[in-house]
Amino acid sequence: FDTIDKRIHKDDSNLMIVYENSFYLTNKESGCINYLGETSTNIFLYDIENKKSIILFKDKVESININNENYIFKLIDYIQKNESIREFYKVYFDKSNL
Repeated sequence: FDTIDKRIHKDDSNLMIVYENSFYLTNKESGCINYLGETSTNIFLYDIENKKSIILFKDKVESININNENYIFKLIDYIQKNESIREFYKVYFDKSNL
């Protein structure tokens, strides 16, 4: 279902891939390309606007830049920096306390 959804809605992935002197950007502000997944030899992207799959061969990828500043990582950072939230988590979610 996630792969089908990624062909309709833009997700929060934030990659910049340089491939054969072209840039593929997956962030919401820069276009309509979604990261679908990868194998050991290929990276699969989907262009929502043009309704086309894009397959990149990893041996031709010049660089990949991953920006992890999406919501879940911001939330994890906030929890890690906030002492009272960490204590709350330990008390209510740590199963070893039961």
